[in-house]
Amino acid sequence: RHSPCSVPRVVRGPSPRVKAYFEKRALLVQKKRCLAFCSMTSKGAWKHAVAGAAAGSVSVLANHPLDVVKVRLQVQDGSNPKGTVYRGFFHALKTIKNTEGLRGLYAGLAPNLVGATVSWGVYFYSYNQAKRRYQNWFQTERLSAPLHLLSGFEAGGVVALVTNPIWVVKTRMALQRKSLLEGSPLHGTEPAQYTGMRNALWRIAREEGLAGLYKGLGPSMFLVSHGALQFMAYEEIKRAMVRWHATCAGEQALACAAVDADHAAQQGVTRGVTRGVTMGVTSAAPASARAATPSTQPTGDLLPMEHAAAAVISKIGSSTVTYPWQVVRSRQQQRMDPARQSQYQSMATTFKSVLMNEGVSGLYKGLVPNTVRVLPASAITFVVYEAVSKMLNGVQDSS
Repeated sequence: RHSPCSVPRVVRGPSPRVKAYFEKRALLVQKKRCLAFCSMTSKGAWKHAVAGAAAGSVSVLANHPLDVVKVRLQVQDGSNPKGTVYRGFFHALKTIKNTEGLRGLYAGLAPNLVGATVSWGVYFYSYNQAKRRYQNWFQTERLSAPLHLLSGFEAGGVVALVTNPIWVVKTRMALQRKSLLEGSPLHGTEPAQYTGMRNALWRIAREEGLAGLYKGLGPSMFLVSHGALQFMAYEEIKRAMVRWHATCAGEQALACAAVDADHAAQQGVTRGVTRGVTMGVTSAAPASARAATPSTQPTGDLLPMEHAAAAVISKIGSSTVTYPWQVVRSRQQQRMDPARQSQYQSMATTFKSVLMNEGVSGLYKGLVPNTVRVLPASAITFVVYEAVSKMLNGVQDSS
């Protein structure tokens, strides 16, 4: 003890040089952690691309005929009264099958398959990369809905720029018939049809230049909101399902513990009662109670049907809100005679022309086949994506 008159010894802290050394060391450790995190995410990013590509391919093969019907209904504006006029979804499906056969229902399959494969692969890759980046920035595993939306916008913009030429080719090949301009003044003098995807790309680039390959890019950029809204809703619905599973699992565990306690009490096993109440499972529990334990399904692992339900619900809202932009894009990307090119020259003139000549219903032409197509297509895409991702993760873990 110091006497009242003694001066206490002053304890000095570390020198500035020592403090600078430890601060520099802490920065190096943080930098190594960030590099390790980025390396880990980049190594696993290819799995999202492969899973997305596989999901897009399966979805296209299953639903392409509906896509052909949708595109043909979208561009039907009444300007060619002597040509084939589809009165609705089923009439269009029947007419195409009877007049053009199975080949007509699968017109434009090659560019659609390539476009969907590339689109979903690039989208899932870009989307997950954006999510990882925001998780790294905000130091959190769970992102908010606005950040999911922003990630979707980023991925959609990249996809639109990369794949627009493919969608122009797909739209034009899906609209090709035996008499492309039948009933028009140019009938008999129309240009030769595209013989394939490569022929279409080469001819569009030669005859119309880069502008021809990027027709409809404006509506495509607006349609970025479709994928962003869908992915945001999909993530939120999955999160709600996981929370619901966790709640049900907790209630089920309490119920199983009570059943085990009653069963053990009836047998007079006091030790079993204590253990059953504490852990929720006893060796003396009945088979029905053991089968009902929540360990059969992890709360974070949703079933394929639940992934499909989340995908369908998220698709309904996003598709309905953004559908008019699909009609505008199809009108701009179609192959037209010179007399109609000014009518659909820009996004604004296309909107104006559709509203003036066909009303609001014109912006929703082909909605029925689109709904019939996108709901199972969305479910197939997300279910295949989750399955392939899980399979690739299992292969990587085992290796």
